[in-house]
Amino acid sequence: MTQVDIIILSNCINSEIYQMNLNCLDSLFRSETEFNFNVLLFESNKNFNELEMSYSTFPKVKVIIPDEPFHFNKYLNKGITLTQN
Repeated sequence: MTQVDIIILSNCINSEIYQMNLNCLDSLFRSETEFNFNVLLFESNKNFNELEMSYSTFPKVKVIIPDEPFHFNKYLNKGITLTQN
């Protein structure tokens, strides 16, 4: 099975964005059966863990909450260093 790494940059500040992320992940995992997706989700909201939101229904999603403020290129480059495919 082909391995594919996905990097998602998020700023989940409300339930609408959280639901959009869930829909995105659901669509991704349902769309293809010939690929094994490894997903890194970079969450900009430092309080995400306190919001009672979770991606636990998607075991292949690793949520990373960086210490530094959001910066598109830095987050994306960090994701690239953490992926292999």
